[in-house]
Amino acid sequence: MSETLTLALWATNMGIGPTSADAFVDLVAQQLDRARAEGADLLLMPEHVSEAWLAYAPPDLPELAEIAWLAEEAATILPRLRGLADARGPALHAGTVPVRVGEGRHRNRAHLFLPDGATHVQDKLSLTPDERDPSAWTLEPGATLEVVSWRGLRLATVICLDIEQPALAARLQPLDL
Repeated sequence: MSETLTLALWATNMGIGPTSADAFVDLVAQQLDRARAEGADLLLMPEHVSEAWLAYAPPDLPELAEIAWLAEEAATILPRLRGLADARGPALHAGTVPVRVGEGRHRNRAHLFLPDGATHVQDKLSLTPDERDPSAWTLEPGATLEVVSWRGLRLATVICLDIEQPALAARLQPLDL
C-alpha cells in the first residue's frame, strides 16, 4: 500500500512533429525512460496527444476525416504504448486519443496502462464546443466515470472540461477519493 504517487508530466507542444508512428512511439519510450530515471510511478501524457500525429498524416486528409484517421492510428499505436509500459515502467497514462465506438462515432478516450498488465479507460464526459462541431471534430461524450484502485489509492481520470462540472464533483465526493 502506498500513500503517495509520484507523477512525471509530459507537457509538450503538440507541434512536436513526429515523422511516423514509430517516431512517436520512440518519443514516448524516451519519456518513460526519463520518468523512470526520475523515480516516477506514473507518466502522464497530455489530452489530445494524438494531434501530434497529424504531422505525418496524408497531406490531402480533409478536416472532417481527421478524427477517423487518428482513431485508426490509435488502434495501432496504443498496443505499442501498452507494451512500452510493460517493458519499461512506470505506469503510463497515455493522454487522450479518438477511439471508434461505432460506425462514424468516436470518443476522446484516456488510457491508463498499469504495471500489472491492467488497462483502464476513461471517456471524456464534457466536450468542448470544438469537439462537438459537426463541421470538424465531431466526438460524442462518455457516460460513466471509472474509479481505479492501484497501490492502495483510488484514481479517477478527469479530462479537461470535466473538472469544471459540479455534477462530476458531486459524484466523486462521496467516494472519499
